[in-house]
Amino acid sequence: MVVLSGVQDRLAPLQAWLFPQRVYLELQDTAITAMALDGRQLVWLERVPLPAGTCVAGHPMAPDALGDLLGDWLLERGFGGARVRAVLPSQATAVRLLQGDPALAADQRDLLQLPWAEDKPLDLIAQPLQDAPGRSLLVAAQSALLESWIEVFALAALPLDRLEAAPLCAAQAVDAELVLLVEAQGSTLLRCQAGVPQWQWPLPAAMPCESFVEALIPCLAYWPQLRSLQLVVAAGADLEPQALALELQQDLPVRVDVTDPLSSSWLLDGRPEPTAVSAALLWGLAAAELAP
Repeated sequence: MVVLSGVQDRLAPLQAWLFPQRVYLELQDTAITAMALDGRQLVWLERVPLPAGTCVAGHPMAPDALGDLLGDWLLERGFGGARVRAVLPSQATAVRLLQGDPALAADQRDLLQLPWAEDKPLDLIAQPLQDAPGRSLLVAAQSALLESWIEVFALAALPLDRLEAAPLCAAQAVDAELVLLVEAQGSTLLRCQAGVPQWQWPLPAAMPCESFVEALIPCLAYWPQLRSLQLVVAAGADLEPQALALELQQDLPVRVDVTDPLSSSWLLDGRPEPTAVSAALLWGLAAAELAP
């Protein structure tokens, strides 16, 4: 039995290399949420709150502490060394739809109206849109923020495969013209087509609801024929999606539907003890990999 145990121990790194585990993480200033799947079956979904000031506008202020937290947390849950894909909060990235040569974006930064000072070094990643020749989707993020998260995952001994923008994940999570992404520090209204944000409008935090509705109604006036608004609530927003949808429904002229990959049967819940944690953004992060 001891010999067999030793063989298993030696095989473990090889198995991890041949069949790497995948974990999806939603990074918010107030919490980090983890999701693991077996095909389309949900096997792990958990949120861990973060002390105030640990992350600010998506920027890790304590990389060492975050690295220790993530490494220990995933190891305790049986996902030590898993490959990670993570979604950043909206305020950490900017998404723009470009017409023409995306290589010119860096030289025309002032036209992009990015939310950071001109002297901040940025990473600009443009992807041509197959269904729209001559157009591309640009994602911008501060270089220092990306480097800090790379450091966090290196400290956690977790291979980082991708950092994604929250608006992209929200758009990919649903098939809707208008998507409302609600996060702890603010909200974003997205006009989407085929899973690609075409236009976005920043909004205040969802609470108090009265001021939020006052800011949202003028946006909806651009689409008088709109029938429904799809609501995506980030797990770190500390809001109950259904309760928020009911409150918004009382004052908005459109139907408010909540994006929930579990209730919509997009994901099958295989957990022995399910917990009520929003998985909409994480589903959008994973959806591209799970597409047939």
